[in-house]
Amino acid sequence: MKPGDRIEHYTLLEQIGQGGQAAVWSAEDDQLKRIVAVKTISLLAPLVGGSEGSASGTAAGSSAATVSADEQALRFRSEAKIIAELEHPYILPVYSFGQKDDWLYIIMRYMPGGTLRKLIDKHPLDLPRVIKLLEPLADALDMAHERRIVHRDIKSVNILLDGQNRPYLADFGLSVTSGDASSGSASGTLAYMAPEQLRSEPVDHYADLYAFGILLYELFTGSVPRIGSEHWNIAQLTRREPLPIPSYLSEPIANVLRRATALNKSERYESAMATIQALRDAQADVAMLEIQGEGLAFDVTSVLDDDGLIMMLPTDDPAMQASIDAVRIVDEALTRWADGAGRFRFYEEDFKYADSFYRMGDEIGIELSDSARRLMLRGALEYGFNLDYWWGEGGTTADRRMVALQSLSSDLPAARLRALECLALLPDSSPPAIPIRTATIIAKEPEPSVRLAGIELLRRRAGEAKTWREAAYTPEIDQVLADLAVKDPDAAVRRTAARAIASLRSASASRAIAAATTEGKPAAFEALTIIRDLTPHLPSGIASGVRGRVFAAVSLRQFFQRGLLGRWLSASGGFIVAWAIVQTLQYGTPESRQLLFAQAVGNGLASGALYGALFGVAILLAAEIPARLRAWNRLARTALGVILGGVVAVLAFYILRRYYYFDPEEMDSWAWFLTTSVGFIGGFALLSGLTRWSLARAAGGMVGVAAALYASHEAMLRGDIFVPLIYFVEESPNQPLYFALFMGVVIAFFAFLPDFFRWIGGKLRGIAGG
Repeated sequence: MKPGDRIEHYTLLEQIGQGGQAAVWSAEDDQLKRIVAVKTISLLAPLVGGSEGSASGTAAGSSAATVSADEQALRFRSEAKIIAELEHPYILPVYSFGQKDDWLYIIMRYMPGGTLRKLIDKHPLDLPRVIKLLEPLADALDMAHERRIVHRDIKSVNILLDGQNRPYLADFGLSVTSGDASSGSASGTLAYMAPEQLRSEPVDHYADLYAFGILLYELFTGSVPRIGSEHWNIAQLTRREPLPIPSYLSEPIANVLRRATALNKSERYESAMATIQALRDAQADVAMLEIQGEGLAFDVTSVLDDDGLIMMLPTDDPAMQASIDAVRIVDEALTRWADGAGRFRFYEEDFKYADSFYRMGDEIGIELSDSARRLMLRGALEYGFNLDYWWGEGGTTADRRMVALQSLSSDLPAARLRALECLALLPDSSPPAIPIRTATIIAKEPEPSVRLAGIELLRRRAGEAKTWREAAYTPEIDQVLADLAVKDPDAAVRRTAARAIASLRSASASRAIAAATTEGKPAAFEALTIIRDLTPHLPSGIASGVRGRVFAAVSLRQFFQRGLLGRWLSASGGFIVAWAIVQTLQYGTPESRQLLFAQAVGNGLASGALYGALFGVAILLAAEIPARLRAWNRLARTALGVILGGVVAVLAFYILRRYYYFDPEEMDSWAWFLTTSVGFIGGFALLSGLTRWSLARAAGGMVGVAAALYASHEAMLRGDIFVPLIYFVEESPNQPLYFALFMGVVIAFFAFLPDFFRWIGGKLRGIAGG
């Protein structure tokens, strides 16, 4: 079994207990929207021990015997049948029983308070509290005995507590009918076994009453009785050792414990309720509640008992009455909710009214129980009111996780969204429950914003992967992401799911999308192109035809993504400015500055604009192909940029040579011309293949332009060629460098502006958010 598995109409949430081959899970009742406990046992492995888990999440083995699969099934069915027949308010109710595949299961009420042992671990209990806790259990045990049912495993971990610390008797897996031959087996938990159990004699209800006495001792002292390292009941049977009574226990209580655990069963009390009555007699001289003092002013603590339940006291103080009302409201909501085992019926106005008092609990004397804190956190998640406060007050990490998981069943989309956002902050249980619960919710979630939050939670929890893996979580969870990427009616959800799959590198989800692509679903093809856009390659197992189509589509999408026109304008603008400045320096002579300078500027701008448009295309292809085509490997896209940019650069310089310099002669050297023309744009291609940083790309381009033009100018001076790439006067050997510098600065400036504005925008958003 694992989180997300379904049994009948219950969905497993997280494992809350383990013992032997038995496990206990919390689960959501999809029909009644409540939390239940599911006890499961595998039939494939023998069970060690005689008593497994409880609905609280604690499972403890009871003996070392190995139990066959048939015996497991028999015990499980017997336990479900017995509990169903007993129908006592303080016997843990069973909702359903059955078998799924190789697993037996019992669906039970969820007990958020844990076991009685957990309560004892906090501190031993006083006499009034012991009586209050065990009286309903004594009644339940006596009813079982009237039906001739012997539990045989009464112990603190088999008594479960609800959210208000009300006890329930659980785990009838070892129970037998009084007098049956099978009742003589030495099954049970050693420290609680009656002498007749230890002797493997047939047992009756007196064995349970003995264990009930050991339980009393445990409640008063914090542990079962021992003589050194030996369980006392062994010493009692073998050496007649008296019960070790701590000095702090009064003699009347000690007498009750001695009789309840008498060696001879005929000397024990006749019933569990008789034991409780003996305890009442022992405290006959102690008042249950004492109010003293003149002019008594009630405070809120005086209206609460030890379990946080309301005791109605008269008061004329309006503030006091308001506090009592707040406590009553919370108590009623707790009773209905039962820590998730019931329905959440804490209405917004009631929650806000209770919140105004419970947030000041320390100041006005309200002591919040753990279940009340969880209830208030559930209300805060439901209504988004004072959530930060109640999240901090919501108990342990496990408490907060469980409440948030429960809130995913809210009828309010905003509450489900808040629950997902909070779950993203929490560590998970083992085995993990948050991902499968999230996937289950978003698979049928009607609100797009909640689906988006769930997808983001799954993406963040698994972390970004560098290589493909079969599944980021499980094939079932990853399939939910694939379905959202292909089938969701909201385009934003589809794209977000596809991006999540790419980030998680889920091969199974990608192949599922590819399969949908072969079926002709446009949304599937779009999702696969998004995945390919964000990853170096698709995983194995995808048809080559699909790969080719996706590769072509991604290549076109990457090249023509936003900003292409701006990049071309910056490249063209750089050429125009550099060309105009150089033309002005060459032809705007000092002798006739006014006339020739104006003419030179006009000629430079006009001719620069004409040829700049063409050279802008060459630079654009050289720089943007290596930077944008992430679907290609670095070497391939850089080579493609050099080739395509070089072709356009060669064409541009040839047109410049024929129609600006009017050179009708044959080319001096085609090898030289091709080399320097490609070199003119080579710096842009090489640096763009290495980095997407605009300034670095512009600097690399500037170096390439300077090198090509300087080599061309020097070749002209040496007489190797007649017409260089761009003509500079012989007396100005530095003008190629000036041209490259002006061109690089302008291109860098315009290319840097979008990055600069994005950086400024991010800073402003950070300031606004802070």
